[in-house]
Amino acid sequence: MNNKYKDFDAFFKTQEETKEYLTIKLFDTEYQIKSTLPANVFLKLYRSSKKGEDIKASETDQMEIAMGILGESNVAEWCDKGMTLEQLSEIVNWVTEQLMPSQTGNEGKKL
Repeated sequence: MNNKYKDFDAFFKTQEETKEYLTIKLFDTEYQIKSTLPANVFLKLYRSSKKGEDIKASETDQMEIAMGILGESNVAEWCDKGMTLEQLSEIVNWVTEQLMPSQTGNEGKKL
């Protein structure tokens, strides 16, 4: 019998404690964005891609992806302040480029 064991709760807790953040300024306020993408964002992107190769994510999917990356309370606050879907998409694109430079074809930027 194999007695190998790994406590992922402890491992992930350690990772969370040392995690870095991206900082963005919007509406004269600085916001810290986690420097890792949540798995549910990838799941949403995967499900959207299954609908068809040439079909873009619906506006609902885009909003859910944005909330997963940027935080639901942040997105709600920005929308209350008049942010457009295009502006939100620009932020999501920039954050994604920073977090996944090899996937987006960009080098990523140190803040």
